[in-house]
Amino acid sequence: MISKKKKHFVDDLSNKSFKDLELFFQILGILEFYNIERKQPVTYQQISEILDNLNPEKNLKDFNRQIQGTREIINKLLKNFSIKGSKKGLKFENVINSEVSKLKNDKGYQTIFLLYISFLLYKSEIELELLDQFLEQELPFSFLIHLSFSIKNSYSIDFDYHSDRRDETLHLEEFYPKKIYFKDNHWLLIGFDSNKNQFVQFLIHSISNLSLNQKRNLKIPKFNFAKFRKDSFSLAVLFDTKPIHFEIYVPKRFVKSVQKRRKEGSWIHKSDHSIWKLVTYDSSEVFQYIFRWRGELRILSPSDSIKEFKNLLNEIYKIH
Repeated sequence: MISKKKKHFVDDLSNKSFKDLELFFQILGILEFYNIERKQPVTYQQISEILDNLNPEKNLKDFNRQIQGTREIINKLLKNFSIKGSKKGLKFENVINSEVSKLKNDKGYQTIFLLYISFLLYKSEIELELLDQFLEQELPFSFLIHLSFSIKNSYSIDFDYHSDRRDETLHLEEFYPKKIYFKDNHWLLIGFDSNKNQFVQFLIHSISNLSLNQKRNLKIPKFNFAKFRKDSFSLAVLFDTKPIHFEIYVPKRFVKSVQKRRKEGSWIHKSDHSIWKLVTYDSSEVFQYIFRWRGELRILSPSDSIKEFKNLLNEIYKIH
């Protein structure tokens, strides 16, 4: 049993650490706002006044220590940016070029941002359904640690995979994980299948009985995530299936909206429209996406897919 004295110490330590964490995130947000939105440096005094307004219950008047500490931590974590200046004015600088607006693309920035989301989750101010698929695993933390070790050290894994489409469970061996990513509300694992001699992806929530094996391969083909992502519109894992190459007509006024939502494929821009070229192993996923645009997007090729799409329209709307 914890004594009252020790419990009081633990509570104080917890409150202090979380108070400092919140101030850290707030200071980063203030720096970002002044540097990116207002395009000007921000002084220690300005930061302190904003922090005092954001935290009236904390009754802290001297934030210099927190500001300086935040600056030191951020400069260690950011990949391509650093905070320069003095108490009279702080600003972000890009160590590669002069483009500061790309701060949000920095991996260090994104990592800190995810930490803030986790902080809000702990405070019950945010809900994260994206955790649900990992929590389907019996041992979520161990599951990720195994995958991380395999990715970093080129070890293969074995696992069972249940295909909902085929209602069957497959057993995979000598699979070399390369990347975990989130797409279309699904977490996916990309890796090299030694038996198929190709990179494929699997839905995280359908993986079970994962284990490391002793096989290590440092000579597997170099993985290019950007190319894989570009050529994989669908989430489907369909072995022995040829890819389908689509060309989609997109009116000019919708091009930016589509590009914001979908990063796959390549584009050919015309005066009043663009042609979106993409690759998929499952045409139904492309059809579902096109349905959402209520006739604004049109399939130009392949001809077989055009016929298949028209048949679906006939079934859905009973068009004769």
